[in-house]
Amino acid sequence: MKISGLKNSSFGLRVDGFDCASLGAEDAGFIKRLLSSSGILLFKNQNISNEDQVNFTRLFGSPELAWDNRNRHESNDNVQVISNTYNGGKYHYTRERMMSTVRYWHTDTSFLEYPTRYTFLYCTLAPEKYGETQFANTDMALRDLPDEERAYLENLTAIHSFNFRFGELLTLRGEPRKEEIADVEHPLVWEMDGKKALYLSDLTMKSIKGLDEGESATLITSITQHCLQEKYRYHHKWEAGDFLVFDSLGLVHRGGHTEPAYPRTLHRTTTAFPQN
Repeated sequence: MKISGLKNSSFGLRVDGFDCASLGAEDAGFIKRLLSSSGILLFKNQNISNEDQVNFTRLFGSPELAWDNRNRHESNDNVQVISNTYNGGKYHYTRERMMSTVRYWHTDTSFLEYPTRYTFLYCTLAPEKYGETQFANTDMALRDLPDEERAYLENLTAIHSFNFRFGELLTLRGEPRKEEIADVEHPLVWEMDGKKALYLSDLTMKSIKGLDEGESATLITSITQHCLQEKYRYHHKWEAGDFLVFDSLGLVHRGGHTEPAYPRTLHRTTTAFPQN
């Protein structure tokens, strides 16, 4: 096994020569420590089944049902298929649906009380161009702030709402609106497992509790712009067989531009933040 830093990135690790399909108990602790310190693990040249992926996911917690039930894999409800090709109605990723994913930096299911913590993406079909996934590191961004500002942010709470921008996306996608989902509160700086990071989402974070509308919008814009500086970013260009694992405590992400002429298919599994 060879471990190296990700190309053109100040965070994340690439792992070569490790078979994720044959993960043993003796490997589990080591892999978890690697992810905790790096935020992203990229396992190259994998050949894994849906069952293998779900078993690997279980190392980090209980695999969630794929939230988007229209795109669950036909053989496993824990696996969501993310594809930019519209396959005869089987998977509902129209051009408009895929274009909507590039608009906002986000953390998955941040509108839920217990949102997604770890995400596992396996590339079964890679595009010749486009279709990258972009990340920004909110752990590093927080550590770089002055002590006084960091202490101030650590005492704030953000309001996350499903209806903040999802209605716009559903309209763009031509989908019916979902049932009402109540707003939730998350700490602006989430601390867990000895790690602190800004917890942000352009899609759902509508305000800061206790601040007026103008102050809230100004603060959200300021910290988001800080986190999205190039020095905190990594853009992943997919290759078939890539298995990428990332921790939403410390990262925001979004899809890059994609075109149906350059097909890309990912299989996604997730686990949620633990229920305290």
